[in-house]
Amino acid sequence: MKVFNSCIRIMKRRKASFLVYLIIFLVLVVLMTTFSVENYSTDFSAQKPEFTLINRDGESPLINGFREYLEGYGTEFPLPDEEQALQDAVFFQASNYIAVIPEGFTASLFGENPVPLQKTTFPDSAKGYYLDSLVNQYWNQIRMIHTAEPELPEDQLIQKTAESLAVTAKAELFSENETPPVPVYYQLYCQMQGYILIVLVLLGISTVLMVFHRPYIRLRNMCSPMPPEKVSAQTILYGIAISVLAWLLLTVFGLILWGHTLSGTDLRQILLLAANSLTFTITSAGIAVLASCFLHSPNIQNAAANFLSLGLCFLGGVFVPLELFGEGMIRVARFTPTYWYTFAVGEICSLTGFSAGELGPVWQALGIQLGFAAALFCVTMAVQRHRNSVEEGFGQTRTEYEA
Repeated sequence: MKVFNSCIRIMKRRKASFLVYLIIFLVLVVLMTTFSVENYSTDFSAQKPEFTLINRDGESPLINGFREYLEGYGTEFPLPDEEQALQDAVFFQASNYIAVIPEGFTASLFGENPVPLQKTTFPDSAKGYYLDSLVNQYWNQIRMIHTAEPELPEDQLIQKTAESLAVTAKAELFSENETPPVPVYYQLYCQMQGYILIVLVLLGISTVLMVFHRPYIRLRNMCSPMPPEKVSAQTILYGIAISVLAWLLLTVFGLILWGHTLSGTDLRQILLLAANSLTFTITSAGIAVLASCFLHSPNIQNAAANFLSLGLCFLGGVFVPLELFGEGMIRVARFTPTYWYTFAVGEICSLTGFSAGELGPVWQALGIQLGFAAALFCVTMAVQRHRNSVEEGFGQTRTEYEA
């Protein structure tokens, strides 16, 4: 096991930079997971957007009732009745909705040609649409009750309108899952785990392979009594060990960090997520071995690690939800292993059963990741064979002590 031990010694020399990367990326993953939960949360909580009511028709019970109704769903943001002030409020989104009640509005409300309410909101504002629907709902209800009971006094008309609009339907949420779903914190951690896996595996493997790829070391190994097959086998063993160590470390860290949220989650889903990350670890090892053929210094190594990890993760949906991708972007992303890793995470977390049909997309995603890994290893073998057959493959480079 001389070659394997040499790999460990080389790695120990670089353990400081490796640990720095590990700590920094773990902190980044935790922060990104925490800050992204709000975008993925399915919990509903009502908001009270700001609105402004400009009354040019004088005080009346109908206007007061309208103001009280809006205050139940929003927060009034008072503004002076000045054009510049109203324009500034809309531009800076200080008020989500400005309703101007023109003169003669209440007098013509129940006539054939009612004076329309003037409304101003920021373009394509969800809060503006919400408040506008409330305004239309209130005045339509007023007109409908008045049409049914034209002799009804204003105070009773307002009371009946408020009572009818206060009626709500009872809603109950049902889940097809027999057990609680995978918590969003753990789901996002598993998704972000793909990013740090690529970096750690690439750094761990390429640090050693850069040394073994140096021409004079390759020549010495070729002259040594140890068969090349043994050298390759022990190098592969080191690659497996460092990859599994990175996967195990990140998996255990995720369970320590978010394990308290997994109470009641089906164990099979957790095991499938672990299997998915292990499969992606194999793919990351393929990326690392291929990239190592073109790395000659620590500076290039660090640049390649960041470029590959960020590029693949942005394109594969690790940082941006796949639902936000356009069709053209999805077609391109399917040619990356990170897409299938992220796709598998989503499929596993949305499982409602474990039949063959429901698990089909998961096995497909894992199989495609293994296909990527096999292709990467085959390309690496072809590159290495070509380099061994040409004189340039043994060109001059710096020594390990000079690096």
